[in-house]
Amino acid sequence: MNGENRQTLSWFSAMSGCFRGTEVFQTLIGHSMLRAWWHTLLTVLLLGGITSCMQLTQMRNTIQASAEHFEAEFGGLTLAEDKGLLPADDPGQSHYLLLNKGGLLVYVPAGAKPVLPEKSTFKDYRYSIIWYPSNLVFVMPAGKDDRYAVSTMKFGDFMGARTLCDEAGLQKILQEASLQKWQDPDGLEKDLKIQVSDLIFAVKCVALIGFFGIFFFEAFSQILMCLLIFVGFFTLTAGRSRTLKWGELVRIALYAGCPALAVAACFTALDLTEILSFGTVYVIGTIGYFLVIVNKMEHARHAG
Repeated sequence: MNGENRQTLSWFSAMSGCFRGTEVFQTLIGHSMLRAWWHTLLTVLLLGGITSCMQLTQMRNTIQASAEHFEAEFGGLTLAEDKGLLPADDPGQSHYLLLNKGGLLVYVPAGAKPVLPEKSTFKDYRYSIIWYPSNLVFVMPAGKDDRYAVSTMKFGDFMGARTLCDEAGLQKILQEASLQKWQDPDGLEKDLKIQVSDLIFAVKCVALIGFFGIFFFEAFSQILMCLLIFVGFFTLTAGRSRTLKWGELVRIALYAGCPALAVAACFTALDLTEILSFGTVYVIGTIGYFLVIVNKMEHARHAG
């Protein structure tokens, strides 16, 4: 390895070089594996933060309108010391609110059954949120065989349970959820009225965290998949003419994916994923750039 390859670049210099062309990769393949992964992580974190903020900005008016509809239907929220999280209006009656993009929110008192819009079932909605005083149940139709993807979560828990079930299984889950006992949170000595402004802030925080989490998971799953495909393929097909080593291929794949990652993030931030998905944009961009870089570096080494 020559002296140039032993040089190291800062994250900004490495990224700007990746976007300008292939020359910088002569230096980048000399980085340590830890440094290459660190630069990739910084890129994902930065793009994830920007993308999440842009998505939340686009949803700002929707969240505000939804909060106003929620207040009109439920009157706000009350955290009752001995009963749970209740709507301010008619907490003893089940009532519902239609949500954006084909969703449904249904409040159900403890021990009762949910009241849905007339002549409809949960499979008529893209997603449903069933709100009990002590827990939530999230329902999404899965396929055309009357099966559902169901998630349950108690208030105060960070993780819930997920399962795939049929109509009978869903009804059993709902019955168990309706009988779930409320556990008083520590420090709550009287009923707490939750203002709609507080609810809007909480929804924005949850949405921002959710957008970032989805981006982070999808980005790294695509990065790992491309590493397995590219490096595995070039390693298995390497002949005597192949000069790039396994570690160099990994570094090239990591850095070559950063520009594609930025383009894929733009598709997500601008809500263009119905045209091309995040994964499609990333894989196509990374494949093309990776092949160009590898061919140029192999040609330069053979020529040298």
